[in-house]
Amino acid sequence: MGQKIYLYTINPLYINSYSILVDFYMPLISNQAISLYYYLENKAKENIKVLEMENIISETKFDSTKILMIRKYLEAVELINTYKDNNEELHIVLNGVKSPKQLLTDIRFKTLIESIKNKEEIEKLKEKYNLNLDFESNFENISSSFSDCFNLSIKNDKSVVESKIFLPSNDEFKDKVIKYFKTNSNIDTSSCLSNENIKKLYDISSLFGLNEEEIAYYAIRFFDPSLPNYFDFDKMIFSIKKEISFHKVFKNNNNKKIKINSDTEFANLINKYESTSPRIFLKEKQNGIEVVRSDLNLLLTLRNNLSLSNGVINCLIDYCLKTKNGELNSDYVLKIAATLIRKNITNSLDCYNYFYNKKIEKVKNINEEQKNKEDKNIENDKILLDLTGDDEESLF
Repeated sequence: MGQKIYLYTINPLYINSYSILVDFYMPLISNQAISLYYYLENKAKENIKVLEMENIISETKFDSTKILMIRKYLEAVELINTYKDNNEELHIVLNGVKSPKQLLTDIRFKTLIESIKNKEEIEKLKEKYNLNLDFESNFENISSSFSDCFNLSIKNDKSVVESKIFLPSNDEFKDKVIKYFKTNSNIDTSSCLSNENIKKLYDISSLFGLNEEEIAYYAIRFFDPSLPNYFDFDKMIFSIKKEISFHKVFKNNNNKKIKINSDTEFANLINKYESTSPRIFLKEKQNGIEVVRSDLNLLLTLRNNLSLSNGVINCLIDYCLKTKNGELNSDYVLKIAATLIRKNITNSLDCYNYFYNKKIEKVKNINEEQKNKEDKNIENDKILLDLTGDDEESLF
């Protein structure tokens, strides 16, 4: 039997998608990639959810090598996502086409588009898709906000949807906490586990994602009968935050390095992030002065505890130095690093795009001589992925 491809759709193509694909995507990934995307999309419209690789090759006239290359480009521009299960079968999710505004405000796409199209072509695209309209600066925005129309505050009301879905009711929560107390301590629960204290423990557990046994464990640790409410909640929260932050729950050795084949100022910066060890990068930022021990410990924390790649660490350090006037504040760096992890950012290109997407100064245009040298063909890769991960030695 041949390899199976399982097909899913989340955001189907909308009416104007063909024009956007031709104007924005095709110059980046070629008409062959667009052709494969439409092939998969048409299969999905026919409610065909399982494809055979042999049939794809036969019907598209692309060989397996060509399909793999095209698939990578479709993934790179986020038209599809590909997953692999334990049986080595592929699961492909078709994503919707990004709007022109999204494409031209995403620094990654914007940079690639500017390397292919000149200023006049881009201005024509902006005019075609009404992107030159600047409502924010010319008019007052009187649109209703989310909070104007919806109230998501959680109350002790069983009719509140959030509490039913994500957490057990207070009665169930209380029963399980009391059971843990009785099994693991000699504390009299009749007085200390009042409804008010149960609510406090419930709120803390929901905030930090702790189950009943875990929050009960902390409650026993910080039980103090001399206190009016029996528990030192401030110390409990401090301890929970501290212990969670030291758990290596983000360990991941699949960080990918990237390289951009271009001589633009932006490309050189990204390649520097990716190719320089964080210690050397920080040392260069300090005009050659060696990195102090506390900063080295910070780099180790970013790598060992948070598993950030060298490229992401360098981009993060550079951003934090700029926003803090040259000061490397550990708490600030770790706070931003946690955000990057939540955003699933694994390379410096995505990291840079996240930091500067809405406020980056315009990247200098490539001069005409450089434009003439660049090959617009898909075979001349714009982005190459090196699948080797960073090791600890590369930090230094």
